[in-house]
Amino acid sequence: MMKHTVLVLIATFFAVVSFATDSFYYVENDSQGIELEEEPVKNTGDDTKTRPRSLYMVDAYYYPSAQILELVHDGLGETDIYLVDSYGTVVHQSHFVSSIYSAEQIIVPDIPGIYTVIIDSDAVYARGVFSIN
Repeated sequence: MMKHTVLVLIATFFAVVSFATDSFYYVENDSQGIELEEEPVKNTGDDTKTRPRSLYMVDAYYYPSAQILELVHDGLGETDIYLVDSYGTVVHQSHFVSSIYSAEQIIVPDIPGIYTVIIDSDAVYARGVFSIN
């Protein structure tokens, strides 16, 4: 029983290290930071009032070699992510709920062009532009 527990703990450790290593590999080698422009968030039920920009952290990185867009954030709650091409067509849409620091990865199309990523949550509304060559 003890041997089994130790093996499970070792396997869990290597799985966590492997996940962390993959993220750091992308960041160090070929990431292109996407500058996100944040906008005030509307108060629910009253479109005339806005809340100031949030203190939530959200960063976006594009990894050309892996064709991945990664969003690193600080628990945005219910969030919708849209990836829009230069023609205004939504080429990817996803929804997630997060209350802790985490990262979401989106596989981007391999079609060259200019794309806009839109992050829409109760905590923050942000958008950024990047290009695929």
